[in-house]
Amino acid sequence: MNSFEGLKRLPEPTMRAFRASQHYDQLATFAIGRNHASWFLIHSKAYGMSLKRAELCLNYITSDPSTVGAVCPETGRPMFTVGGTMGEEVLETLLDLRDDKEKKAPITVVKRYEKGRKDGKLAEVRVEVPDSEIAYACARCGRWENEHQGVKFQRCSACKSRYYCIPLCQKEDWTVQYHKSDCALLRQGKAHEVEMRRKLHDNDWFHRSPLARDNKYLNPGQQNFFDKAMAREDWDLIGHGVYAPPRDVPDSAMKKFQFDQAPLGYDEVVQMKMLQGFAEREEVLAHKELTRRLRKYPVPRPPVS
Repeated sequence: MNSFEGLKRLPEPTMRAFRASQHYDQLATFAIGRNHASWFLIHSKAYGMSLKRAELCLNYITSDPSTVGAVCPETGRPMFTVGGTMGEEVLETLLDLRDDKEKKAPITVVKRYEKGRKDGKLAEVRVEVPDSEIAYACARCGRWENEHQGVKFQRCSACKSRYYCIPLCQKEDWTVQYHKSDCALLRQGKAHEVEMRRKLHDNDWFHRSPLARDNKYLNPGQQNFFDKAMAREDWDLIGHGVYAPPRDVPDSAMKKFQFDQAPLGYDEVVQMKMLQGFAEREEVLAHKELTRRLRKYPVPRPPVS
C-alpha cells in the first residue's frame, strides 16, 4: 500500500502562502501574521523539530502614533513601519516574497527614509494581503491559526481588531487589565495608546528570541518539541506550532488542546513517518538561515565592566 493512500482531503488554506526564493528553501511557505500590534512573517505550518511559527518580526514601533494602526488613505489597507536593527533584512525579505497564485509581493513600499535617521525608521509599507488571508494569533493564548484548519479564528465584534481561538480565551481576556480596556481604545482608533499601555511589541524581537540567542535549533534536549508532541499525541502543538502569548498574560492562558485525530487529517502512523522526515529536513535548513542572519546581525554582547 502506498504510504500516501488514505490521506483525507485538506480544507482550503485560510491564509495566503508566500515563498522567498532568495532567503529560504522553495518548499518553505510563509504567511503574513498579526499578533496585537506586531506584524510577523510566520511559517504557514509548524516548522521543523522546534515547531516554530514566527520567523521575523516585521514592524517597528516608536513614540510616533502613526507607527501603530496606520491605514492607507487611498486604499484603506493597513500599513506599518519598517526599521531598527533588522530593518534592511526585513525589507529585503518582504520584497523577495511572492505568492503562489499571482506571484505578487505581500507589501508595497509607500515611502523610504534616508538611512541613519535618529528614530530608526527605514520605510513605510502597505499590506496588500486581504484581511481574510492574513494569519492571526489568539489575543489571549498566542495560538496561531493553522493553514488548513478550515475556518478563521473569531474576532471581537466590537473593535474587530483582536482574534480568539476559542470562546474561553475571549472570556478570560475580557477584563479591565486586558481587552476590556483595549477594546474601548481600539474602537476610538487609539491603537498606539493600547500598545503604549501594555507594551507587547518588541523591536528587538529577533535578538531576544531564545532560538536566535542560544542557537538551540538542533539541541534535542532544548527545542525538540516535535518528538515531545508526538510522544504525548499533542496534535494541536504539531498542527499549530509553538504559541506566542502576550508577555503580560499568565502561563495558565496557554491551554492544552487535545484532539482525537491530527488537525491535518492524517492517519497517525502515516503522519508520524512523513512529518518526522519533513521536520528533520526543515530544521537543518532553518539552522542554515539562522546562521546566516546571526553572522549579518550578531547578538549584541553586554559591555565588559
